[in-house]
Amino acid sequence: MLSRKSSTDPAAQRLSPDGNSPARAFDAACMPDRFTSRALAVEELINVDTFLIALADSADQPTRLLELQKSLVADEDEEHDFDSYCLVVDGAATHYGGVLVCHLTAQTLQLQLDEQAADVLETDGFEIALDLSMVEWAVLRAGLMRLFEGGRLAPATLVLE
Repeated sequence: MLSRKSSTDPAAQRLSPDGNSPARAFDAACMPDRFTSRALAVEELINVDTFLIALADSADQPTRLLELQKSLVADEDEEHDFDSYCLVVDGAATHYGGVLVCHLTAQTLQLQLDEQAADVLETDGFEIALDLSMVEWAVLRAGLMRLFEGGRLAPATLVLE
């Protein structure tokens, strides 16, 4: 569980160990965000020029949802990194790029985030247990390969077993 600190909390005003930037607004020892994905969508949404990977805890009424999106149309907007992928958590918090490590096994998808992404998404990463068929797993693997290929913000470590 994340512990948020209000802007009036003196601890929230501390500087990070490097002394140059504000300390993170959540507990630095927080664990990755965990849930079990029982639903998967990997598709091109032509009407919004987006390639989408969505993992959810339920297909019918999801309470947990992680989307990884990438534009189908190249865009040179460096300010928002639109030529890369973005993460959307539970349909709200969004961040472009930021995945340092992506590790897919038959049982889990682990994403470790950089500090900027962790600050925006309020988690250090994701550990998603996969309750998917072998066909769905293969579709997820191919989708991750496509999502990260050629991206200038691709993870430093990409392991797709």
